Amino acid sequence: MKKCFFIAAVLLCFIAVCPFAQESDDKGKDTLINKDDAEKIKESGKQALNDMKGAFKKASDALDKQMKSISSKACVGQWKFQNGDCSTILECLDDGTMQIVQQKGNSKTLWKGAYTSTSTEIQFHVLVKESKVLFSKVTETPDEYWTINYKVSADKEMKLSSPEIPHDGNEYDFSNLTLFTKM
Repeated sequence: MKKCFFIAAVLLCFIAVCPFAQESDDKGKDTLINKDDAEKIKESGKQALNDMKGAFKKASDALDKQMKSISSKACVGQWKFQNGDCSTILECLDDGTMQIVQQKGNSKTLWKGAYTSTSTEIQFHVLVKESKVLFSKVTETPDEYWTINYKVSADKEMKLSSPEIPHDGNEYDFSNLTLFTKM
């Protein structure tokens, strides 16, 4: 950043000096700056502007990346929705993995996969589905993408909706806005 300010200061000095500079003409009159020096100043000014553009672009990219990183961390954690004797737990980890568990009595269904997120949306790539009832277990590999819209408030509550999350054991429809609490 100091480099940008230095370059800007040098550029302003050039701009301030240039109006007073007069190019020499062919008759040999006395001038402050000859034609070659004026061209060098012009090229230096162009290079300074290009350097400033590059520095601002890098700073902008770094800030954008940091903002995306911060906003994508809002959903990280373990979140629970209780609907009578049914529970749905959504867990997003820092490493980009995610799972959703729905449980009612001795019946449990687990979806596992990877996710990416913004500050308002989770894209869940479901890679594994495990269903358990008592001593029976079935594993599938669905390879599906679910979109989950969400909003976290005060780091303790998440409101989400998604038509792709299956209804729970009491037939609750997650396409409705649903309040999950942090565990």
